[in-house]
Amino acid sequence: MMSSGDTDTKKAILKTLAFFDIFSYPLTEMEVHKWLWEKKASFSEVQVALEVLVNAEIVGYRDGLYFMPGKEQYIADRRRNYVRAETKYKKIRRAVKLLEIVPFIRFIGACNTLSILDFSEESDLDVFIIVKKGRLWMARLAATCIMFTTGNWRHGKKVKDRICLSFYITTDTLSLKHIALAGKDPYLTYWVTFIVPMLDRGVYTDFVRANKWILTVIPNMIPYVSLAKRRKVKESVVLRSIRKDVEWMLSTWFGDAIEKICRSIQRKKMEKREEEQGNRNRAIIISDSMLKFHEIDRRERYREQWYLRQKEFVNK
Repeated sequence: MMSSGDTDTKKAILKTLAFFDIFSYPLTEMEVHKWLWEKKASFSEVQVALEVLVNAEIVGYRDGLYFMPGKEQYIADRRRNYVRAETKYKKIRRAVKLLEIVPFIRFIGACNTLSILDFSEESDLDVFIIVKKGRLWMARLAATCIMFTTGNWRHGKKVKDRICLSFYITTDTLSLKHIALAGKDPYLTYWVTFIVPMLDRGVYTDFVRANKWILTVIPNMIPYVSLAKRRKVKESVVLRSIRKDVEWMLSTWFGDAIEKICRSIQRKKMEKREEEQGNRNRAIIISDSMLKFHEIDRRERYREQWYLRQKEFVNK
């Protein structure tokens, strides 16, 4: 099966396609290259290996997209969901505009699998937020209040196109390596690359640097540090001035006191929730440097599905 060309590159391609098959997402050759699993290869090497795999009918190909054999329907799904995703991104941008007044927020990005078009019409909109160290609880409470009062907060049965404020970290805890599953954690590794920056106050580049550990697994990945104009939220000069003044006032002992109050208010509810969930599979993390509220952590399931696809697709 692997007699011609670079065997390691071809196996890496198959592993990569097997992972994205979980999300019904066919890849362009550029995507195959940047997300190539555990193999450093040039773009031309990937092109040659893909051609060999397609000619051998090991990999499917149509309209510039590569996929597991028999999954041609993914092409139409990707095109259809691309258009639908634009509507969801616009709604996130509107929410981010509302959040730009929140003191101490340094970064907001769309996250999870929206960037690879894995969503339903009824799904919520996940965002990832980075906050200045020492002000996590204050920023989180303010953001939640704004999303709630404007009808954007995802809670209870109000899910469709609501903003899910489920993941916060602080500027002194930018690396996510410590929350990775033991062994391989393909979803978290790719998750870092799925983040779509929408509001950046000079932190995203630091976040990328802090997570260079992913390059040991996907060594061809070139993070997109510059913000795409159509995604980027242009900050209001007036709101920026107000926010900075508020931050100045709250960067004192008074702000420390407010932070403690905000922490106390929110911890009570969170501790009860954490106890009910049993903190299974690292689904819930509550600390002064990270708040992660996904009650169902699917990473182990995704890894198992990936291994099953490898047995079928790579090791046959």
